[in-house]
Amino acid sequence: MSDQTEAHGFSEHHQRHVRTTFQYIDKLLSEAEHTMADAGSPSPFRMHSDDTTPIQRKVTHDYIMRIREAMGRVIGELEIPPSEPHSGAVWAAAINLMFCSISLNELTPERMRAYGPLSSEAAHKLDGIRAELDGLVANLRSFLGKGAGGDLQKRLQQLGKTGDEIRLLSEIERIITAHGLVEFRGTLSMLLDRMEGAAFEVGVFGRVSSGKSSLLNYILQTDVLPIGVTPVTAIPTRISHGPLAEAGIEFAEAQPQIIALSELPEFATEQKNPGNKKHVTRIFVKLPSDRLAEGVTFVDTPGLGSLAVAGAEETIAYLPRSDLGILLIDASAGLTQDDLVVVQALYQAGANAMVLISKADLFSVVDRERMIDYVKANLRSQINVEAPVHAVSVFGADSALCDRWFENELRPSLAQHHELAITSQKRKIGALREAVTGTLERRLQVRQSDGLVLRRAEPAAVSGDSATLPEKTTKALRNGDRILERAQSGSFFLTRKITKMRRVIIDVAAERIATVLIGSDDVDAGAIFAETLTQMIAKPVAATLRSIEETRDALAEAMQVAASAFGRATPDELPKPAGMPMLDVNEISKKIVIEKPAMSSLLGKGLLTSRVRRKLEIECDRDLLEFLSLYANRLRRWMEQSINALRTSFTAFADMHRVHFEAAPASGLS
Repeated sequence: MSDQTEAHGFSEHHQRHVRTTFQYIDKLLSEAEHTMADAGSPSPFRMHSDDTTPIQRKVTHDYIMRIREAMGRVIGELEIPPSEPHSGAVWAAAINLMFCSISLNELTPERMRAYGPLSSEAAHKLDGIRAELDGLVANLRSFLGKGAGGDLQKRLQQLGKTGDEIRLLSEIERIITAHGLVEFRGTLSMLLDRMEGAAFEVGVFGRVSSGKSSLLNYILQTDVLPIGVTPVTAIPTRISHGPLAEAGIEFAEAQPQIIALSELPEFATEQKNPGNKKHVTRIFVKLPSDRLAEGVTFVDTPGLGSLAVAGAEETIAYLPRSDLGILLIDASAGLTQDDLVVVQALYQAGANAMVLISKADLFSVVDRERMIDYVKANLRSQINVEAPVHAVSVFGADSALCDRWFENELRPSLAQHHELAITSQKRKIGALREAVTGTLERRLQVRQSDGLVLRRAEPAAVSGDSATLPEKTTKALRNGDRILERAQSGSFFLTRKITKMRRVIIDVAAERIATVLIGSDDVDAGAIFAETLTQMIAKPVAATLRSIEETRDALAEAMQVAASAFGRATPDELPKPAGMPMLDVNEISKKIVIEKPAMSSLLGKGLLTSRVRRKLEIECDRDLLEFLSLYANRLRRWMEQSINALRTSFTAFADMHRVHFEAAPASGLS
């Protein structure tokens, strides 16, 4: 037993059982979440009646979060390797939407006529139904495609060819494009936004009603931002210098608008835009304020905490963009766990942080000092951070506290915003590189423990003169990426052939049954049909398996070339395709009963074949179409799973080479 095992008393088998049990519990929790969401959905196929209340849904969500946090804590204490995500959520959603489009394309008048006659009017209506739904699905797929940052390579090229940051980001872009690392694509896109814009961003964070908007209105000497005691800000609002006072609104599904500042609450507040029903993606405010230096942007974020609604997710998503984060703590509420999480996340994202205790006018000078000392002590003891802490107010004589903080602390930072922005950008790139490297190493460790992928060799020493991948290796790895993409795109076309075989299967089966009927009175038409169906589907099935095996062989060859170029350990075998869907034809064939006609000898083979064909079309045409479609979908999913398993193993191998060779020249960035 290892020292680690002795420390917590759990063997490897105990750990595996705990992990499996927690995975099952997590699955049940996901189903419980889905049940609560399903009850309140407008779906015509709801499985549950809506007998929930908002409080019940909120409490259920909170308890599920606590259960998952407890399981995560236990997994950490027992040193159990956590499961890595199989893919990014956007990618997975896009795949499901792709299958929605495929399913909708099955609703054509031609296919529906297999279920019975269809009038021209009904066919026209069906086309309209399909076009409407397919259009909505296509719009959502397009939106998700834009959000996935598909233009990252082009943007990298536009930023220039020199500099360690650009070269490192180029390598990271190739890495995260691979299946399984897309969770970093949003961060990379954000870094490119920052490099293109070169702005210094000051994010203002805090719980609901902590005074964020009031603080910004005061220091910018304006009243443009809406304030209130309930959740107000629904979308992060970006405020920068401009010659005219105006606001710009960007939408997910509509053209941008330029509006007067008086109209801002219609889009920026929870009251006028609850749950962001208007699908606002960005809000920009321009102000001719003397306190808004050129190149500095303030961002008013939605509130966090138990009263916060959907806007809190927007705040968490925005947080890594900040170069400087200002956290407001309500003096009457005190320091909370949410506040500590925000400060820690800011530092982890490469940003600096300032902590302000708002509404200080409600307390005496002595109490303010005690609060400052208490917050500093907790930041130091709980997250090991030494952040500046100030008490501020924007009301009456105590507003001098805010003026003093602005002049002594914030204004000097804004005066150096260009230098601070460059430093922040380098820290963020370094943090991203470390996160990508850490994720790859953890995945390799998990897969090695399961015996799935590579024998890991020690990274070779990299000198400044050899900090780029050899050309031979680069070509091999890129060829592997192209092989995977071809296999992924080919999976649909290979399996689609099966859905088009209905007519030829019936023709061949009819001819075979007719041939037997001519020479025998005892004919098992169902067995003949089953044999014909199995034989004819065997060809595209064999082609599918052959495609997977050829992809596997080609990837193995590329990995061998790359490994030999580095003189590293030979990679283990890539996962072999397994679990191909079985073809069960019994259910459909047992329904087929064809008796020999009394005058079959006079009909001749041609007429007898036509008669058998008509009977097969009547008895099993619809069932055969459904059978072929279902099996093709199962085979397609299996093929995609097999390709993704190959992609995961190949990507782990390729990315470890890339990331280790980029880490050395960029070590000064973190």
